[in-house]
Amino acid sequence: MLAALAACSLVACRLPYTNPPLAPETPIPTTLPGTVAATNEPSIIPTLSPPETFITSQYRLVATLDFAAHYLAVSQQITYTNNRAQALDKVPLVVPVADELITISSVGYDRGTDWSYNGNRLGGLIELMLARPLLPGEVLQIEIEFAIAVPERPTLLGWSTRQMTLIDWYPFVPPLDAERGWLINEPTQQGEHLVYESADFDVSIYTVNAPSLLQIAAPAPAERREGATHYQLSNARRFVWAASGHYQSETVQAGQDRTPITIYFFEEEQTAAQAALRTAAASLEIYENLFGTYPYESLAIVECIFPDGMESDGIFFLDMGYFRRYDGTQRNLLTMLTAHEVAHNWFFGAVGNDAGNEPWLDEALATYAELLYYEQAHPLDLDWWWQFRIQQWEPAGAVDSTAYELPGFRPYVNAVYLRGALFLHAVRQQVGDQAFYTFLKDYYAAYTGSIANKEDFLDLLQQSTGEDMSALVAEYFNGGD
Repeated sequence: MLAALAACSLVACRLPYTNPPLAPETPIPTTLPGTVAATNEPSIIPTLSPPETFITSQYRLVATLDFAAHYLAVSQQITYTNNRAQALDKVPLVVPVADELITISSVGYDRGTDWSYNGNRLGGLIELMLARPLLPGEVLQIEIEFAIAVPERPTLLGWSTRQMTLIDWYPFVPPLDAERGWLINEPTQQGEHLVYESADFDVSIYTVNAPSLLQIAAPAPAERREGATHYQLSNARRFVWAASGHYQSETVQAGQDRTPITIYFFEEEQTAAQAALRTAAASLEIYENLFGTYPYESLAIVECIFPDGMESDGIFFLDMGYFRRYDGTQRNLLTMLTAHEVAHNWFFGAVGNDAGNEPWLDEALATYAELLYYEQAHPLDLDWWWQFRIQQWEPAGAVDSTAYELPGFRPYVNAVYLRGALFLHAVRQQVGDQAFYTFLKDYYAAYTGSIANKEDFLDLLQQSTGEDMSALVAEYFNGGD
């Protein structure tokens, strides 16, 4: 248990499988707290149409993975467009790889050669000083050559005897906020800190010294091209992947566009993997109905060997422990967290947020999405969800707490995830189901491709529902404003 909690500072969803089970004698409530029946009320305003998305960065990555040597060599090209109103005299690149693991052999760009790199065991920063300012609408071309010695450890970027995971493995341009500047956060003890803009990705992966049964789990459909496996992923926050010679896979289709959903798993977990695949398909269809169209071409689920869950665009990871503890029912972490991670494609992927300073904007919504999944797919298990997920923890803390101000992992989850879900449920109680679901669709449509903040969320909530939320904001948020 202590090892699992210690590892949680390195990964995303912070939902370790060490949650204590309900005692057999614990009574399950016969009624849901604050359940609101669906109504046929008309929408307050028409659901918004998705805005035109202005992609700032395009990434082309050509990676050669020496699987046996655990070594990744990468040629990277970034096309960065200044979509802001002001000219830029420098552009930073966040390097999310520990300094001792990455070797940057060259950095070139078409407005000078004066660049610097500062790194440490938590990552680093490349700063490009521009000889001529990058005016609004102008494009900067960047080329980087680097290599990573992938470490043997069960974490986001690492390998074990059964798989290799490559998450946050390349330098990227952070978002530029008109008021706050470049959104570059310090690492946190709990929660996440990296902030990503929507971007387009063109990725080619070559493999050498690899097992004959090697499979790559990736967030987009694969195409074989000139000896490489090629992927294109559009309007995504990042491109992550995994590779293993031990994977088995199964695929189903779900949703209005018959989206292919593939799970990559280890042979002994086939029954649990099939259950997770069913949950993912059902939750994707439920969320399309409640939030809007699934934003990517495919979805991959990856059984992994690090003690947590990790969301990303078109792909997510769940630790082997969740699969091994699957009990054949719906009352388990594998089912609950699969529904959670699927929801992150809408809230994290399509609608972005500052994970370090406003983590509730994706984590509270993904947690509440678990309830929405159980309501529609397994209503007889709703009381269990409330007790297991929320009530046993007696959550406290401000929903809009940052990942920096809370004194540990459990207080962070209680405030951001659990009280965040309680806040959303209280909103739903106040406005009614129809207005609440209209708001979720409006929020997804309005901020797809953007980075939303607290003010965006609350302002649109007021506009979409026509309700005064000041009492709820005062109850659940810091300072009530």
